[in-house]
Amino acid sequence: MKLFNSLTTKISFFTGLVIIAGMITISSVVYFFAKQTLLEHSMNSVKSSAELVASDVESALVKIVSDLAVLSKTPPIQGIIRSSLNQGEDKVDNSTIDMWNDRLSTIFTAMLKVNPAYTQIRYIGIAERGKEIVRVNRSRNDIFRTHTSALQAKASEKYYKEATNLAQGSVAFSNITFNREHGRYERPLVPTLRVMMPIYSAKQQLFGVLIINVDFQKYLREALLRVGKGYQLYFYNDFGDLFVFMPEESVLKFYPSASIDEQAEGILRGYASTADYIQSILTDNTSITVQKSIYSSYENKDKVLTMVLQVNKSRLFKDDNIIINYILVALVLISLLTIGLVFIFSNRLLKKLRDMAANIELSSGGLRTKLKLPTGLNDEVGVLARALDKKTKQLESMALYDSLTGLANRKNFVERLEEAIPRAKRNGTSAGLMYLDLNNFKEVNDKYGHDYGDELLIKFSRNLKKTVRKSELCARLGGDEFVVILQDIKDNTVIETITARFREALNKTYSIKGFSIYMSASIGIALYPDDGDTVDKLLKQADENMYSDKAQQNNLDG
Repeated sequence: MKLFNSLTTKISFFTGLVIIAGMITISSVVYFFAKQTLLEHSMNSVKSSAELVASDVESALVKIVSDLAVLSKTPPIQGIIRSSLNQGEDKVDNSTIDMWNDRLSTIFTAMLKVNPAYTQIRYIGIAERGKEIVRVNRSRNDIFRTHTSALQAKASEKYYKEATNLAQGSVAFSNITFNREHGRYERPLVPTLRVMMPIYSAKQQLFGVLIINVDFQKYLREALLRVGKGYQLYFYNDFGDLFVFMPEESVLKFYPSASIDEQAEGILRGYASTADYIQSILTDNTSITVQKSIYSSYENKDKVLTMVLQVNKSRLFKDDNIIINYILVALVLISLLTIGLVFIFSNRLLKKLRDMAANIELSSGGLRTKLKLPTGLNDEVGVLARALDKKTKQLESMALYDSLTGLANRKNFVERLEEAIPRAKRNGTSAGLMYLDLNNFKEVNDKYGHDYGDELLIKFSRNLKKTVRKSELCARLGGDEFVVILQDIKDNTVIETITARFREALNKTYSIKGFSIYMSASIGIALYPDDGDTVDKLLKQADENMYSDKAQQNNLDG
């Protein structure tokens, strides 16, 4: 361990600094108190400016969400749903789907007219691979509706997939990209933010999504009219998109995350990512920075952007340019003496901790390596050792066992089967792999819900665990698939008996939260060495045999 990486050295060093700080003279304290007062005043001014800017931007984002909510409540939204579900006619309003589309187009057009930064509003259905139903565009000063023949399918778009996974009433903001139509970027390039809301039918079924495209560069600039001179502003999102606003030049530049290398000119040159660049701003000692999160909902706190306001210290503290020179000789001598004493005592006090660290390093042989920790100590080291021992056991359980059923997981199963194969080879016996798949389990989830399905898996697993013998291991591969390792099989003719034993024990009616649910399993068995001599080969053969069994059961049921 390097000297300056040790905890003893760090404690000695920082303790020495604390002691030295206590010896500063009264005059220095008075000076620094005045300086701190000035700093706090300046910082409050910067924070107030940041709060004001963040509030303006946040209000602008909330307005988009509000506009989207208003559109979702207009009659054509549900009218189109009803018409689509009734062969193009809405019997509630005696309107056709074309009439509803025309009305919605009129509403979209009106919304675009009063919001110059909105570039496009769309109503997209989930049918026909996410085909657009109504789309109204802005092209410079022209607002027009897209002809039906030019409407596109958007199922492959990332923002569409995100929107269709939202809960009813939720709103999501996409990353900011240059808009594309038919696979090509529109000219001029417009940094586009998509604000999305899912649309559900009266029967609470997802029908489509409502999307507003926003020229975010224009929209953001309109929200930054009150920014004072001298403040540099940075806006970025979780996707890595970056806007930089320089009030003195009234310039707002956009750097998309998808092309950081191509855009790496000027301020971004030499940085691997937007996050690296922002970190360099936050750690810039020549400036004061204030970081604020900007939300689209005051209630739910849905973060859309993070704002960093930066101001140069020399400009902010232009009247506070007095440089103080200290005589540091005495302070350095006292620091050396203090650090030396603290180093000696902390070195003795931390010996137990170092011993435990060395023990942990020596025992780092994997999850199955037993870790010897001083859990019997009554001091803080003992508390740490007991906590580490508990966490180690938890990690081992997470790594080797299924969290839902408590059975061995795939990793544990593979390791045990890899041990069973050479053992069977040495003993001249067979090792078996039983593959079980629950029949019609998906119907249970669809009919009753996933919580019922999980409870059924738990009870099935308990039953399976009771059925296996001490020499056998049962595990859950995932979903409704289970495996059992059969060892020391001396006669392959017992396979039918084993299979019958498992069918009799597992194929039964389970009581799940007041419901009686019959569940059976399809079973496939593969033997080493007859069906394969590796884990993958045995798994593949057992899986094929299981599907053969499932097909036979389906034929019998049919």
